[in-house]
Amino acid sequence: MSTLPCFIVGGARPFAGVPANALVVKERDVRCVAVPALGRRRVAVQMMSVAGNDDDRAQVASPWVKESRRVECVDTQNRKWTFGSDVYRHVSSSGTPSKAPLLLIHTSTGLGVNRTYWNPFFRFMCSVSAGSDLSNYDLHRFDWICTGDSEPKPSKVSAPFSIDDYVLQLETYVRKIRDESGQRAVLVGQGSVEAVALTFVAKHPDLLHSFIIVRGISEKYLTAEVPEWRKKLVFGILNSPAGDAFWKLVANRRYIEGFSRKNIIRDERVLDEWCDLALEGAQDPNVRFGVFSFISGHLFGDFRPLMSQISIPTVFITGDKTTSAKLDTRMQSVRPPIGLLAKEYTFREDRDKRVVFHKQHIPKVQVVTVNDVGTEVSFERPDLLVSVLDKALTSLNANQPSMAN
Repeated sequence: MSTLPCFIVGGARPFAGVPANALVVKERDVRCVAVPALGRRRVAVQMMSVAGNDDDRAQVASPWVKESRRVECVDTQNRKWTFGSDVYRHVSSSGTPSKAPLLLIHTSTGLGVNRTYWNPFFRFMCSVSAGSDLSNYDLHRFDWICTGDSEPKPSKVSAPFSIDDYVLQLETYVRKIRDESGQRAVLVGQGSVEAVALTFVAKHPDLLHSFIIVRGISEKYLTAEVPEWRKKLVFGILNSPAGDAFWKLVANRRYIEGFSRKNIIRDERVLDEWCDLALEGAQDPNVRFGVFSFISGHLFGDFRPLMSQISIPTVFITGDKTTSAKLDTRMQSVRPPIGLLAKEYTFREDRDKRVVFHKQHIPKVQVVTVNDVGTEVSFERPDLLVSVLDKALTSLNANQPSMAN
């Protein structure tokens, strides 16, 4: 059996990178098969059916081998957690799996979001058999505490989650993969998890080779100083029957779709998949405490001093469009001085402010703008993200070639 590319999808919709004449079907179960590059060893690979037409159907194995496992961690309140993770290893022609770890972390406080956020990215990666520098890395993702398949999921908590809770979990995982690989990791952080990632990078630069921020979070969350009394008050309200009612109000498709179309997803072709992901994750109300911790301000703060301490190579990636195509149309019809007073005007400026803020406060950060895509590059155009990461990693390795401890 040859290790040909496969196209892995969670639904029937096509995605970027799939040939127009390709027949793509849903992912099958992981099975054990013999891979010629590994001799007689048997490994778990993704088995797919891919064909140009109904009469020419073939079953092929992806060059990426997936391993799922569980990891234990302890937070600042000595609460014990276990959480799920996946490792994707590329099987090279020599039969030696790559070792350099690249860890992709998603927002820890998104409504219903868990490690399946990276599904479009891994679908595309599994379709790439050669030509991507990412094949030189082990690709990791995991669930944050109280999300996805992490355990336990308490129905009540005595205190909100803090930045340090998430940093401890991240440190546990990064130390684990460093000990396994003997190499420092590349950390790729998406969206509002940037606050956690910035704290970790500033505290533990010795554990990382480089840091890549995808979209990041608005500067207002990275400079906010929320009074303690207000944080306690808001979380207390949310950690009560009132919060239970609020979760029921937002954990439904109508709300998720409306909010996502306005604030998150630009490409309507992936909106359904995004809503399915968020809705499935939000059906368990016991995942709500991370969201409530964010809403109440426990994950805000002034991160500028930490940003100035970052000593490892850092890249900031963002799309060049707003989150809404309809928003673009409305903005084109607005003319100053009315435009200066219009709410839509602030959306157009938000990306530029975010870029300027990061350039001001992170030493020697490289900024990469992806054309013709919204802010959710990871989810909407994983093919473009793969291309950008390839170039970024090539540049980072040229400036800092050694990844060994």
